[in-house]
Amino acid sequence: MTSDAAAAPPRPREAMPGHMMQIRVELDVVLGSLRMPLADVMALGQGSIVALDRKLGDLVDVAVNGRIVARGEVVALENEPDRLGVVIREILRAGEGR
Repeated sequence: MTSDAAAAPPRPREAMPGHMMQIRVELDVVLGSLRMPLADVMALGQGSIVALDRKLGDLVDVAVNGRIVARGEVVALENEPDRLGVVIREILRAGEGR
């Protein structure tokens, strides 16, 4: 990929050829992370709670194929309160992700 391609703004969905819109990508929402000793990891079991480095209202990273492309806020789904979703709050430009 050339630097020109990396700096190009995202193409509107309408401008993408239809066959490209069918390509499947991996989407990850990174809720948080932490470091802990291996002994603590080995002691984890069913029902263990792992405290992450994020709290309610913090933005989470949204990654496509391993590259962070957006930030979003975790929300409870209105029709399914026991499930979570992510509201996209910010789309990152090329090179802004970690």
